[in-house]
Amino acid sequence: MNGEKLLDAILEVSPVIRYAALHLGGGEPLLRERQGAGGAADSERWDELIVNPVLVELTSRRGDVDCDGLDYLLVRYGRFFNLVLPLAGGHLSVILDPDAEPLPLVAKIREVGTRHGVAPRRSPFA
Repeated sequence: MNGEKLLDAILEVSPVIRYAALHLGGGEPLLRERQGAGGAADSERWDELIVNPVLVELTSRRGDVDCDGLDYLLVRYGRFFNLVLPLAGGHLSVILDPDAEPLPLVAKIREVGTRHGVAPRRSPFA
């Protein structure tokens, strides 16, 4: 799996995608930003290292109890959506414009991940 190619392909899914990140395990996350998106790279890095892994861990634990696992997280901040897909060993994060319709993009983004060899996290109880 080539993480850089994966992130480039995700940015091609829709012009409402501002940024994509892949974090697998203990290293640094791979980050790709759409040209002209104007993000704060250091802030995004900390989201991928701390915030998103904690959200995935907490919601995955809850989902594993009696909800057949966690499919994805969608967080709506004031200036953007953050779609987080839990993966085997990490997560994929996609930042969308605030006026985007995020739900139709979930399947498209997941399909790109599958084509690039990214395995979704599965509940141990599903």
